[in-house]
Amino acid sequence: MLEWRRKISSRKGASSWGTSIRFSQTLGPARPPGSQCGANEAHEMFGCFIFEIARQRKRFDRNHENGYNDHHTPPRRLYMFNLDLPIHPSLVHFPIALLVTGAFAVILFRFWRKPQGESWGVISLLTGWALTLPALVTGLIDKNSIPADSPAAQVANLHTTLMIAMWIVFGLALYFYYMWKKKGQLAGSKVWIWLGLLILGVILLTLAGHQGARLVYQMGVGAAS
Repeated sequence: MLEWRRKISSRKGASSWGTSIRFSQTLGPARPPGSQCGANEAHEMFGCFIFEIARQRKRFDRNHENGYNDHHTPPRRLYMFNLDLPIHPSLVHFPIALLVTGAFAVILFRFWRKPQGESWGVISLLTGWALTLPALVTGLIDKNSIPADSPAAQVANLHTTLMIAMWIVFGLALYFYYMWKKKGQLAGSKVWIWLGLLILGVILLTLAGHQGARLVYQMGVGAAS
């Protein structure tokens, strides 16, 4: 049984650090972090060793099922500059908030007949649509780090497909809005087509966000081990 002990020896104007190993029958074996082995007797050392093997094996199997085949380390991610700040999770919330808020504002102020409020909703939609592009690019980079044969990869593919479809739908809605408004044709059935595209875009965004949440909270992709 090993006990690691740090000794500090101070001298005038200098200090030295050393590590010593000594055997102890009273303090019991050194335990790794998270271990539940509480052995204080020498004959329990073998049982504690077997327990640690089983614990690490269970942890490895759980992470392997989630798509991590390099011990229990999550896939590498794209980080912002030299900071411990992943780019994709930092970017996705802005377009989500802007697109959902803009869509509801446009629908509300269209029926409330408030053109100024509708214009602010369109600006929110345009900003959110533009910010979706860097979120998509960084998400694709992160997706490449997931093993292709893992369950997480299937969910990531669905998440990516829904996000691209959502981006196209919102892009069409904005294109039709500016084209029809410029020609003075934004009325009648064309208004319903435009609002229908906005509602479809919000539905696709909700489904895509749900799959992204599954990747993080159910499968542990990008989460600390």
